[in-house]
Amino acid sequence: MSSWLACIDLDGTLLTSSEQVTPYTRSVLQNFRAEGNKVALVTGRHPRTAFPIKQMCGDIDGLACFNGSWVMNAAGRQIHAASFNKDVKQALVKEVRELNVPVVWSVDDALYVTNEQVFFPYDHRYVPVINGHPPPEKEVFKITLLLENDERRKEINHWCKGLYGVECIESSKRTMDLMPLNQSKGNALEKLAATFDIPLANTIAIGNWDNDLSMLEKAEIGVAMTNSSKSLFSIANEIAGHHDDHGVARWLAARCPSRLSKV
Repeated sequence: MSSWLACIDLDGTLLTSSEQVTPYTRSVLQNFRAEGNKVALVTGRHPRTAFPIKQMCGDIDGLACFNGSWVMNAAGRQIHAASFNKDVKQALVKEVRELNVPVVWSVDDALYVTNEQVFFPYDHRYVPVINGHPPPEKEVFKITLLLENDERRKEINHWCKGLYGVECIESSKRTMDLMPLNQSKGNALEKLAATFDIPLANTIAIGNWDNDLSMLEKAEIGVAMTNSSKSLFSIANEIAGHHDDHGVARWLAARCPSRLSKV
């Protein structure tokens, strides 16, 4: 029987609203792995805020952060990293300043916040949150803009279309993420599959928001949570339950054995 790779989003997908991985979910993930399959966590989070979640899950085979621009394997070895090039980063600093919206700049060891006090519930025990722009020498892996209302959302969406060398994606109801060109969760899924020598035909992606679209499109089986954004339902092959009702675990436990037995 061939091995499968399951790439799973965290917030709104694997995690409950209280940011927990339940014992039942942990056991299902480990049973899935015990059958010879791989599990990777694919998130927009900073690695330092994703590591505690990884520990809740038990043994995990891979971790992709910053929406896929930073990827590591089970041994902790980095297998992919892509940041904004110097010219693009300098242009973004200027343009984002003119937008006058709250911004989080994600670098390898900290989060820099401009135009507002910290607006995400980041745990300062795991990652320093610093007021101001990152130093010029720092590589930036992701930039997050706060969307204050629908009108501002439309303005920023229009602004993003004029950017060169940047990927733009809505990552929640309140946020827009800017990514280095060609970086996405779908790209991370592809790199993880290649690392494990698993064909894309044997991949599963589970998510709930627009920053998960690329990996649901890339995977053989794309699974949207019941609590997903509307755009995911149009491309998903299957629908899982709510993230507060063991949606991921119930889907894996109920569907994967029948899927895998056919391989």
